[in-house]
Amino acid sequence: MRDFDSDGLIVTVDDGRICNEMIVDEGGFAKFRHMCCFNDSITGLVDCTTDIGNVWLNLLYVTLTIVRFGLICFGPSLFISAIQVCSYEIIFGCVKMSKG
Repeated sequence: MRDFDSDGLIVTVDDGRICNEMIVDEGGFAKFRHMCCFNDSITGLVDCTTDIGNVWLNLLYVTLTIVRFGLICFGPSLFISAIQVCSYEIIFGCVKMSKG
């Protein structure tokens, strides 16, 4: 960051990052990506990358995959058991009439 000095060096403090959103062409589709630059503490050079991991987004993807897999595996048995419970309640509520 330049701290209002237009001629100053671009520097980040500690783990600070400077990020800009950019459009990247991925197989003919436009994808929005964040290009983040930070000061590498080992080399002292400014390093820019678009490969930024998001822990919460990865956790969401894992959770959705587990839910989908669970529905594929156990969905039919849950559906059949629900139908059986409904049919049992319908049969139980029927009363046979006597002739007479």
